Amino acid sequence: MVDESGRLLVGKIRRQRLLEREPEYVARMLSLRMGECTRCGVCCSMVFTCSHYVDVLGCSIHADRPEVCRAFPIDQDDLDDVRAAGGSCSYWFQPGATASVGLGGVRPQVGHAAFTPGMLSYAAAGLLAGVTGVPWPVVLCGGLWWEIVEQPIKQACPGCFMSPVLDSPFNSMSEIGLTLAGWMIGDKFRRMR
Repeated sequence: MVDESGRLLVGKIRRQRLLEREPEYVARMLSLRMGECTRCGVCCSMVFTCSHYVDVLGCSIHADRPEVCRAFPIDQDDLDDVRAAGGSCSYWFQPGATASVGLGGVRPQVGHAAFTPGMLSYAAAGLLAGVTGVPWPVVLCGGLWWEIVEQPIKQACPGCFMSPVLDSPFNSMSEIGLTLAGWMIGDKFRRMR
C-alpha cells in the first residue's frame, strides 16, 4: 500500500499544476462542485498544517486565501485525498462529474494530462532511489543540483529534452516534490521487503 503522506504530497503538487496548466478543466469542475466550505480545516492540514490555520478559529485569512485554497476540492481526487487524510468534506460534485487527471493517466472525459511523461520521470527516479535505499537528503540534493544545471543545458541543446521550455521556479519545485514523493513510495516498498 502506498504511504498516505506520499499520496497527499502528490495531490498538493497535482492541484497546483492543474491550476497552472489546466484552467479550463478547473473551471469546468468547479462549476460542477456543490456545497460550501465549513472551515473544518482538513484540507488545511494535509501533509503539513497551514500557518494560517488556527484550531479554534479555522483559516485566519479565509476571505483572502490563495487560489489553490479557494479551488479546493477541484475534483473527486481531492475528496479522495480528504478521506485518505481521515476527514470528510462538505463539498460534493454533481452526478456525472467524474473527469479526473491523475498520475496514472487521464479518464477519457478530460482529453489530456497535467503531468507529462517528463514529469513522471522525476517520480520514477525518486521511486528507484527509494527502493535501492538512497537516503532522502541525497535525493533532495541531487534534485536541486539537476534543477541548477538543467536550465543552461536546455538553452544550449533544446532538442535534447522532451520539453525544451525553460522551467518556472514552480515547475522546478514540482519536479523535486515528485522526486521526493516517488522516493517516499520506494522507501516504503523497500522497508516492506
